Amino acid sequence: MDTEFANSDPEVQAITYLAKRHIRYERFPEALVELEKLSSNSKLTEAQQKVVSALTEQTKQAIAKAPPPGQ
Repeated sequence: MDTEFANSDPEVQAITYLAKRHIRYERFPEALVELEKLSSNSKLTEAQQKVVSALTEQTKQAIAKAPPPGQ
C-alpha cells in the first residue's frame, strides 16, 4: 500500500494513513470507512483502486471472522 500511494495528493495520503492505522490496531469497521472513502475518490489510479478493493475485501473478511465484542 505504501508504494502505490507514495506520490498521492495529501488528502489521499491522509485517508490511507488512517486506514492503515485502523487495520494495524484491528479496528476493522473504522478501516472499512476509510477504505470506502478511498474507493470513491476519483483521483486514484487503476493500481491504487485494485489495492483498495483487495484491502476492502480482506477487511470485510476480518470483520466476519472477529469474535463478538466482550469475548
